[in-house]
Amino acid sequence: MQRSTEGRTTVAPIAIVGGALLIVGSFLNWAELSLDSSRQAFARGTDFSYGWFTFIAGLGVAACAVGWIMGWRRKPLLGLAALLFSTTALGVGLFFALARDDRVMDVVASRLASRTDSPVDAVKASLVMIVNHGLASVSVQIGLYVVIVGGLMGMVAGVLALISRQPPQEGANS
Repeated sequence: MQRSTEGRTTVAPIAIVGGALLIVGSFLNWAELSLDSSRQAFARGTDFSYGWFTFIAGLGVAACAVGWIMGWRRKPLLGLAALLFSTTALGVGLFFALARDDRVMDVVASRLASRTDSPVDAVKASLVMIVNHGLASVSVQIGLYVVIVGGLMGMVAGVLALISRQPPQEGANS
């Protein structure tokens, strides 16, 4: 009776890279608030609870990869777990990309408020007015793209694990 390594050789590396991208991307800059070329504020993924969700999802995808490397027999269960972790991370990344203005302004307003002893709501209202009048812009940064790609890679690994078939056992036809 031979152990199949076919699924492990294709799924595990994809999951490892996807998990690593999710973990690293969580700590990179996700967005930038720019007033001009000399005045910018960056927000990392871990400045928000979203970044911690993607970090945990990356750990989950990486744990599934370890399971595939170790040859655990519950490959479909690991595939389902990887799919769940990576879909969550991808959803968080896409949600943040769509709602980035409000999220970034929350972080920047709390930082500025602590430096100026002003209420956070007043600082945020000022930032919203500045952005709405075109005097500042909010843009997506590399970390968010890294998280989205990591989520996609984890999803691919999960789907591959779910659809890969175990070869028939010898003597099963008797």
